Amino acid sequence: MSAVVQAIDYDTREVTLVDDDGDSVSFIAGDEVQNLAQVEVGDVLTVEVVDTVTVQVVPSDGQGPSEGEMVAAARAQAGQKPGGAAMGATVIVAVIQDIDYDTGDVVLLGPDGTLSDYQADPANLTNVDIGDSVVITVSEAFSISVDSAN
Repeated sequence: MSAVVQAIDYDTREVTLVDDDGDSVSFIAGDEVQNLAQVEVGDVLTVEVVDTVTVQVVPSDGQGPSEGEMVAAARAQAGQKPGGAAMGATVIVAVIQDIDYDTGDVVLLGPDGTLSDYQADPANLTNVDIGDSVVITVSEAFSISVDSAN
């Protein structure tokens, strides 16, 4: 998604953007927005968001079910146009407790100790065994940049 800076008031930090459809939105840029003085009318603000989910089955490492999170962020240096990126990921490890190879029913033990039933394509279960770990990674990445119009 992108929008063009239509107006900016450096004293109040109010910024007005207009998108490709001609719709406009105004907001107050908080103090966390560094380098606002580098933004000019006509600059292009671009936002990108990427969401992913991956599922892997791996042999057990003996650790059992678990869950963890990771977050990372960066922002533009002083004197540059404002911009930044952030990424977060949650990794959940569940352990296969039961498999019905004919129907594709799989029972997983999750990090909170509960058992959950799932349906899988039986063709995908040929190399899967009870006790294997299912590693689910859910991630979201977000970036925002401001570029000169010319």
